[in-house]
Amino acid sequence: ATANIPFLASQATALENALSDNTRLESIKDTARQFFTAFDTSPTVRATLATSNWKPKDLRYRTGTSIYISLKPGDIQPFAPLIRILIQQPANELIDGSSATPAQLPITFFLDELPQLGTMSSLNDLLDLGRSAGLRLWLFGQYFGQFKKSYRDLAKGIVGGCRVSSWMRPDDDAADYINPALGQTYSYYSEERQPLAPENQLRGREFRDDIIVLSPGETPMRLSKFFAYREMADRMKLPPPPVPSVLKTPPQSTHSP
Repeated sequence: ATANIPFLASQATALENALSDNTRLESIKDTARQFFTAFDTSPTVRATLATSNWKPKDLRYRTGTSIYISLKPGDIQPFAPLIRILIQQPANELIDGSSATPAQLPITFFLDELPQLGTMSSLNDLLDLGRSAGLRLWLFGQYFGQFKKSYRDLAKGIVGGCRVSSWMRPDDDAADYINPALGQTYSYYSEERQPLAPENQLRGREFRDDIIVLSPGETPMRLSKFFAYREMADRMKLPPPPVPSVLKTPPQSTHSP
């Protein structure tokens, strides 16, 4: 009220009311505790956050800098809030209102199993603003229904905002999204227009080893999968390259709290 900003005054009133309501306050605390559980229970997380000489802009100015975040399947849900922070904060600093120069290499985020991380509120901003800052996002999911579950009405906008979308063995939701983009064809037998690729074909054997690729302003493409185990069998026998680790787990306490 003193600053004559009605919105700020209403927010302050809402916060004051919440602090006087013990039930609502405890609910807020419980929600906050859920997001901070990962910081308290994992020795690896504590060691990772203890010290660092790395900055997000090293990705831009130190060519070849890479970060790998790998979790076991059962750890994705508990650590999802932490992973979202590890993605959003560096991306926000890299965008910071500046544009990448043509001479700078792009910075690519490979986000596998993205829907399992829950809703990332800044994902649209990363897609819209990241391009000019030289960021590229590759979003992976098992099926389109995962995106609809996490992002609801925004799911189609997120996928449609991508420069390229690739679809393999589409589910019902994906088929509904793909068909309008593929267009229709004219049947000389029935003299009617029909989908270029009906849903039963998209989900059937005919498209089993194919990839449907959509890109705004371009003709849809039907590509054949490249199977590494058949085409690159000799390379698949090579051992993975060693990845040096600088993480030191802090010693565990031997006394009871």
